[in-house]
Amino acid sequence: MSGKKLDAKYWSITAYDENGFLIKNPINKYSYNLEDVKYEADSISYKINLSGVEKKENWLPINDVKKATLIIRLYLPSEKVRDNLTVETLPTIQKVK
Repeated sequence: MSGKKLDAKYWSITAYDENGFLIKNPINKYSYNLEDVKYEADSISYKINLSGVEKKENWLPINDVKKATLIIRLYLPSEKVRDNLTVETLPTIQKVK
């Protein structure tokens, strides 16, 4: 998953399993947010690795779930975003083999 900082005071991205529960994993990591995600060199872009296999940075373990659901939460979004949700560019997900 790749994206850019979201226009809110605080944001988070959390992964859930097919039953709506947090995905159990060996590092007890369930989400990333604007404070703990490691940004790219431009300081606004990030990549989060959703994988059952350990990754070096921004690894969000999803193990062997049948279907993972990602929830993005925006806390105190800017007025611009509150007035028109389509102005925010959401992260994109790309399957890598």
